[in-house]
Amino acid sequence: MKTLLLTLFAWMVALPAMAATDGAHGNGSYTIIMMVVLIAVFYFMLIRPQMKRNKAQKQMMSNLEAGAEVMTQGGIIGKITKVSDSYFKVLVADGVEMQFQKQSVASVLPKGTVEFKSGHTESKPKKAKKS
Repeated sequence: MKTLLLTLFAWMVALPAMAATDGAHGNGSYTIIMMVVLIAVFYFMLIRPQMKRNKAQKQMMSNLEAGAEVMTQGGIIGKITKVSDSYFKVLVADGVEMQFQKQSVASVLPKGTVEFKSGHTESKPKKAKKS
């Protein structure tokens, strides 16, 4: 890709120099062609990859389900216990659940990444002891 950009840049610099040595004065078609080339380069190097990343993120958010192991954008790792329309709950430690927006998922981790000390995979409310 760098080679293509360098070639385009060299072409953009060389054409006006060649036209000036021939004594010909362009009618502006060179400028229009270069604008189209630059727009195409911006589209394929910046806009299109960003659209692909956004599409992949939306697909990942729609495929979230209970039992999946995720990492949030804040770096919190845990196992999803409940999923609703906009939010999901993550078990981050034994008996500790946190609620997040779906947009906060950075990545879905492979199964078996999250392991708790007691071996529990689900959170269960603990009953308070009476003294």
